[in-house]
Amino acid sequence: YTSKEILGRSISILASPSRLDEALQILKKIKHGDRIDNCETVRLRKDGKQIDVSLTISPIMDVAGKIIGASTIARNITEQKKADKTLKESEHSLRERVKELTCLYSLAKLVERPGISLEEILEGIVKLLPPAWLFPEIASARIILNGHAYSTRNFREGGQSQKANIVASGEQRGVVEVVYLEKKPELDEGPFLREERSLIEAIAREVALIVERKQTEEDKERLQDQLRHADRLATIGQLSAGVAHELNEP
Repeated sequence: YTSKEILGRSISILASPSRLDEALQILKKIKHGDRIDNCETVRLRKDGKQIDVSLTISPIMDVAGKIIGASTIARNITEQKKADKTLKESEHSLRERVKELTCLYSLAKLVERPGISLEEILEGIVKLLPPAWLFPEIASARIILNGHAYSTRNFREGGQSQKANIVASGEQRGVVEVVYLEKKPELDEGPFLREERSLIEAIAREVALIVERKQTEEDKERLQDQLRHADRLATIGQLSAGVAHELNEP
């Protein structure tokens, strides 16, 4: 607005329709002689576009102390608001990435424990999952592998869930699942983030690799047992042949 266009008109024309009550409250405070400092609000431009502003408003008094107007300084903080929003989103994203990396690191350390069984690994993984998701306080987890289920104590079916199949040696062997126990608003994939999709897929792949590695170790151990058994049979055969030869000697 130009000074001619705005002079003498109500300040309410600058207020967003959703903030008319706020404008009236500001006017009420000014009439009582109060000063408004750094009040962040929304104002309307002449073209109807909303902008974020920071207001400093002081009452103007005549020589008798009567309030005859108000002095207003409005600072456009739209870009600052955008920058603050971007920063908060970046900080939030960083915190989520740290949670995900912590989950994967803890999983790697779990697998490295000497002598740990597959069952112990799976029980440990389900405990690592909820803290890595956006709403850990209402998250539960379950891994089903070869018909056996491993789950957190609070797990129950029927909530909003995110799943990833466990495919080992070309066959689907089970599923990794995270379930929210309360309904949450829609994000990238239901109430879940796209990064959480990547995380649960990575965990499912890691479980598949663990299964394949354990299977290879079991096959190797079984083969070694068979070789040891064959060696024993060969030794017994040689001893039997030697004894038979001795018995047949005159």
